[in-house]
Amino acid sequence: MSSSSCATHTCSYNDKEGELCIICEDPLSPRIYDRVTRKLFICCGKEACLPCADAMVDNSSTNSTNNGGKLQVLCPNSNCRKPVPQTDEDQFALAKQMVDADEKLACYWAQSELANMFLSGKCFAEGTDRVANEDNFVKYMTLAADQRHHYAPAQISLGQYYY
Repeated sequence: MSSSSCATHTCSYNDKEGELCIICEDPLSPRIYDRVTRKLFICCGKEACLPCADAMVDNSSTNSTNNGGKLQVLCPNSNCRKPVPQTDEDQFALAKQMVDADEKLACYWAQSELANMFLSGKCFAEGTDRVANEDNFVKYMTLAADQRHHYAPAQISLGQYYY
């Protein structure tokens, strides 16, 4: 385990991981479906360390656009720059839209995030109950697990669910 620091914080990371924060470019902590130290930008799949993501929202006046009188924080990925969903409902709608575009070829991170929203009860699909949410979790997490060289975080989530 090594440690690196930038102007605002220190990140602990595994040298073998190789993923970098989209904002400060420091190595991110190893991902075991980690939402404690990482923030996923569902629009493009890039991730930031939590201190950078929090600072980005706090400094939203420099990284935002005005949409009908409401400031929207933009994704820090220069190739994306889409508005970042600010509520669970907006996050769910974006993930669902991305997955529905082409379920089999959808972005694995959107499938994985959507599955977790169903399991945690943060879904906003009308008429869903606990059993339907669990079925949707398995459906979308399995789709994610079958992509990107068998996406390990999705496989781990399925294993934990079935265990």
